[in-house]
Amino acid sequence: MIYLINAPFLEKETHQFVMVTSIFWVFSLTFYVLAVPVQFVYRYIQIRQIKDVPKRVHASMLFVVLVCSFFLCFLYYMVFRNSELIDAETAEMLVTDPVYMNEIDSIMSTKLEGFWFHLYNTLSICFTLLSLPSFVYQV
Repeated sequence: MIYLINAPFLEKETHQFVMVTSIFWVFSLTFYVLAVPVQFVYRYIQIRQIKDVPKRVHASMLFVVLVCSFFLCFLYYMVFRNSELIDAETAEMLVTDPVYMNEIDSIMSTKLEGFWFHLYNTLSICFTLLSLPSFVYQV
């Protein structure tokens, strides 16, 4: 799996900077996908006046979302932590590809057969599927 990163602010940046930027992006995306359904459920319960939900319960739900987001960021790091070692092999493969235009500044790559890769993708899919019903009800 290869991520080709071509952004104006990432020109000739170090691998660590690209990794931190990517981890922040993963955290932001995961937190949004998981926190919006919590807010929706909380507001739905409050508007329907089904039951008065204490602020502690709401805060604990958001804390669980925060922990899940951090855990997914940790898994993302574990997937791409050896990316620098694989980059040379990836660059050789890209040079042989006629579509590649040699304009990509940064590359992050990983092997598909790794345990962390499968765990990261499985949890990402599970988190997305868990949050899906509330997104459907919002529309």
